[in-house]
Amino acid sequence: MLKMVMATLLATQATVAPPPPRGPQCITRAEASSLGVVGPAMFIGVVQNICRSHLGPNAFLTSGAGDAYVASLRAEGLRQLPTVMAGMARVMPAPAGSPTIVRGVFQSMLGDDAGKEWAPLADADICRDADAVIEAMSVMTPDRLARFTGALIGLADRFSQMIPPRPVGIVPPPPPAPPPASGARPRPLSYTPSQVRDEPPPVPIYVPSAPRPGEAPRRRPPPVLCPEGR
Repeated sequence: MLKMVMATLLATQATVAPPPPRGPQCITRAEASSLGVVGPAMFIGVVQNICRSHLGPNAFLTSGAGDAYVASLRAEGLRQLPTVMAGMARVMPAPAGSPTIVRGVFQSMLGDDAGKEWAPLADADICRDADAVIEAMSVMTPDRLARFTGALIGLADRFSQMIPPRPVGIVPPPPPAPPPASGARPRPLSYTPSQVRDEPPPVPIYVPSAPRPGEAPRRRPPPVLCPEGR
């Protein structure tokens, strides 16, 4: 019986196809742009539910225009959520089943009642500022919001690649000048000790440090955005 079970296990392992090779560890521009819609849609919907009881009737989030904006952004976030999840599943080294959990969390945060239980943690001052920020954002359509976020991620990614791969080191300041020899005459126009003011210490200069002997050079972090065409 044991031999039959072992033979069955070996046969099953032999017929299981190897996992496909992992794709590029980056997200596309379209996935980054969709993230710029899904993220604000979750944030704005939750803030509206948290702050509804802390805002007056003249606030944007309690008005009809605010309700319409939040509803449209939430619907667009749900529509673009699969694109975001495709990028996250590719770049996050998570165990099996995690994409399903993350998708469930995102969908719950895009729900109509997301965040209502956090309302006691907010107050009128916080909600007033959040309402002003969201009202300013409301002039951007989801398409413009996506383009803005995609370009912002692209700029941040480009600048991160310009940073030197090695950590910066500190050049120590020069040593202080030796005191004058005993009996030496003071220089003309020199200050007396009572007139000398405490000067701040010299500012250290940051420069790329040289590699240590036997130390492998550090590499730059991989780019976040995939090269164009992928």
